[in-house]
This record gives sequence, structure tokens and C-alpha cells, in this order.
Amino acid sequence: MKKLILSALALTLLCGCTSQNNSPSRNGNDTAAAAETTGTAVQKTATGAKSVSGKDSAECAWFTRGVYEVMESEEQNTALSYDNRFKGEFYVFTDEDKGEYWSAYNGKLASFRCDQEKNSIAFHETNIWEHGSRPIGSRVDMSYSKGTDHDFGTDEDGNVVFRSYGRFMFALVKRDDLDPDTFDATDYKGDFVLSEHGWLEKGSYAYKGKKVKE
Repeated sequence: MKKLILSALALTLLCGCTSQNNSPSRNGNDTAAAAETTGTAVQKTATGAKSVSGKDSAECAWFTRGVYEVMESEEQNTALSYDNRFKGEFYVFTDEDKGEYWSAYNGKLASFRCDQEKNSIAFHETNIWEHGSRPIGSRVDMSYSKGTDHDFGTDEDGNVVFRSYGRFMFALVKRDDLDPDTFDATDYKGDFVLSEHGWLEKGSYAYKGKKVKE
């Protein structure tokens, strides 16, 4: 089956533990990692992502209503003519605990629920689509917990970052310029550089990266 779930990630979304075999994966990649957080404030960062610095309650909002773009690489390769970190995948949160996973190439890929707590985040993806066909009976559960091999935290810009065994897997970057009520990822196909191979080769992406605005 063609790529439905991200590396992320990206998002490969994207990466956590699947309900089928408890092995961490998202688009063939493990996920998560992080930083200990302290304090009581929830702060808005320059990227628009929510940075949680601790709460007395077990529940907290790492993600709020909005559109989050999957960042699949920790650093931009400035030698390239495009931004290799973004490949056209998005998590659209209609509220703090549910939303949809989108690809600019294939459109809507899945619905998800998201359980958010101070030390854990779990995604439950259901109703997997492919190229707009009718839903098929797939479900993937992805779990991340602080202090485990599949960890998460925030980067210096406040984006939630997922790592696996200390390796960056993907981050979710909030896009304040996009409205979750009207968002359709396929409207933004022109923002990305198409791969020569598309889905013809296993593991290849539809897009190399995002076009750099001058």
C-alpha cells in the first residue's frame, strides 16, 4: 500500500507504538523525544505552536485547534533550492482531541483522536483513505511518553518534537495563516516541489520539499 502514515511527521505524520504489534513506526520510522518541562504557564511561541511548561492537572493542551504542518527533518539543507523539512503533510485539529490527517498530494488520509496529558500524547488514527477512495478498516495507535524510548518535547520555537531512541523523527509546526474549517491540503500542491518518482519507488515521497519563498 502506498504511503498513508508519516515519518514523521512528520506527521508519518507524521513514530510511536502501533496497536497491532506495539512496535514504533510512522511511515517506517520510529518516533519521539524530548525535554523535561517545569512551571505552570502555557505560552504561545513565534511559530504559533503551544509550548506547555507544566500543569498541576494531568491534562494539558500540547496542540490546540488549528492546522499543523509536519516537519520531517530537524535542519534545513540550505544547499537545496527547496526546504527539505516540509513535504506537504498536515494535522488539522478541529479541537484539542480530534481532527484529520492530510496530504497535499493525496488529500485527506485519516481521521484521528488525540489524547493529551502532561507527560504523554497518543494519536488514534481511524478511517484510512487513499486517493479519495472509500475508507478502509485500518487503525493505527501511536503513543509517546516522556522519559521513554519514544519521547517528546518542545524545541526552541515551541514546536512539539517527537524522537525515537534519541533520534529526531518529526515535529508539528502550527500554521496560524491556515483555517481548520476551510483547510484542504490539495489547495497547496503548488507550494511543493514534486518528486521525479512520486510513488513509483518504495519509500519515496510525492514531494521533495516546500518551495522557498523569495
